[in-house]
Amino acid sequence: MQHPPFLSSVRQVNESLFSGAFTHSYKLAKGQSYVIYAPARQRVTTLVFFLTGNPGLLPVYQPFIQTLASSSPNLTVFGHAALGHGSEVPTPPKSALTLNAQIDANVELLDSLLTWVDKDTKVVLCGHSVGTWIMCEVAKRRPERVDALFLITPTLCKIANTPNGRWQYYLFSPVGQAILPICARLLQPIAAYIAPRTLPPTIQANVDPAHYEIAKIQAAAFISNPKILKSALILAWGEMFQIAELDREFLQQNRDKIFCFFAKTDNWVGDSRAEVEAALGLSEGQTSHARVIAGEPGIPHAFAFEHNVQVAEICIRWLRESVWRADGQAPIGPEEIESQVTPRGFVDEATM
Repeated sequence: MQHPPFLSSVRQVNESLFSGAFTHSYKLAKGQSYVIYAPARQRVTTLVFFLTGNPGLLPVYQPFIQTLASSSPNLTVFGHAALGHGSEVPTPPKSALTLNAQIDANVELLDSLLTWVDKDTKVVLCGHSVGTWIMCEVAKRRPERVDALFLITPTLCKIANTPNGRWQYYLFSPVGQAILPICARLLQPIAAYIAPRTLPPTIQANVDPAHYEIAKIQAAAFISNPKILKSALILAWGEMFQIAELDREFLQQNRDKIFCFFAKTDNWVGDSRAEVEAALGLSEGQTSHARVIAGEPGIPHAFAFEHNVQVAEICIRWLRESVWRADGQAPIGPEEIESQVTPRGFVDEATM
């Protein structure tokens, strides 16, 4: 099997997934970001490029990537962690951890992916939470190459005014960035004991043992690794200021390409959902071309701990309605799917 030449330290994660490190440009201090990908089993005709939320703990998304990739032998899926998020690669300097740097990092990886696949390959950008905003910014820089945008619990505007943004604002500030990593260091001796208690209470019953172990390891790393925690705080502080006004023009111009998944109650989205719906024509009384569909109950903002498979199945449906639709069939988007859910503790409130 031929792996992408722009990745280093490639290793096999399981029977269908591989991981590697992508080295960025001097603009990003030659920092490395972590990638988990599922190669296509035949010639690549569709590329899904996925970005995590904040914190970007990519290993917990493995079942999402694997399930999505299994839907077609011609599909390759690349999952990308934010720079500085995770222990798999070294943490870059602070200048490479900002929100703008994360946009640049994803553009650089996308450009490498585009040189690796054929020019007629369908390209889907998929993001979770703040990853949706970043992927929209990436799409603005490469509009001619993006065929669809899948936005999972999107945080596209006014994040500082959401319920979670208001009460966690000062945790992300320079003061929080100085104090909380010290607290993380103090937690190191007991992180393995605390980590399971930060996860959803039903996770052990709802996922396989291997994924539960990955979730515990990643949670422990996040709460006890000062570098990972500070990287997440730096990114979050940038989100408070930059993710402000909604880019309605972009959403309107690309509405046929956009598919959204919302949790019914999402304290990282708050009232801004109505603005997104209005811009996409999903509000009541607007064009019948837009569709709002009830999704499976119980999928929260932080879906990757228990609901990877369900969200991947939603994305597979979107692939069939967008880049895999029959020749001559009109675009289905924009489409919105909603899950009835109530946030359940630390992971739902801490994942941006």
